[in-house]
Amino acid sequence: MANRASPSGDFGTVAVPFSQLLLGSSDSRLAFLMPALPGATAAGITATLRVNNGVADDVRSVVVMPVVINLQGSIIVNWRSDMPSGATNPSPNPITAGQSATFAYTLRSAINMPASFTLSADIVNASTTVPVGLVSSIQFLNEAPLSGGGMGPGSEITDKTVQLGKDETRNIYVRIPQVPVSFAGATFQLRVTAGAGGLIGADARTFTENAGSRSPIRTSS
Repeated sequence: MANRASPSGDFGTVAVPFSQLLLGSSDSRLAFLMPALPGATAAGITATLRVNNGVADDVRSVVVMPVVINLQGSIIVNWRSDMPSGATNPSPNPITAGQSATFAYTLRSAINMPASFTLSADIVNASTTVPVGLVSSIQFLNEAPLSGGGMGPGSEITDKTVQLGKDETRNIYVRIPQVPVSFAGATFQLRVTAGAGGLIGADARTFTENAGSRSPIRTSS
């Protein structure tokens, strides 16, 4: 039976000695765990597999594919009700047409590996027409220290993505740069979503201009 299997390629040579062959290996069948191959990509890597039994070699060209680990767990988008003294959510409260409006959320991950989550926001179920370009103007902001103390909205998350670890909590802010004048007295629903690899978390909440926020309609998956 073979005493060594050695995948090789542009990455060099990686040896699998006899002692690492798995149960079930025989003169006609070799079973072993493929070592990590430097430079391997999601598309796989071509390697030369050399098997040696101490007397002769046999060589084959093989394509080695990476192990695919699917993202599992959950991502939760929570409306923040723990604002520091003097701060409101939304800000200002009530929301006023012609002014900006900022909304505070907490992202909570419970996933099997770090992931990059895409953030999105939408305005739906409005009692008036949503102006063209309003949704695309919505910004996502990091949390940062404020000059007067405490934490609040900071730099813009321009790529609308957030990196989260396996078990991480992150505060973010969503800002409508200018609530349309046409929204005076109108009701609308703001839906904020974070998603990655088939995992989606969302919060949907209804507001009335110049009347504060109503009870949330929350959805997550």
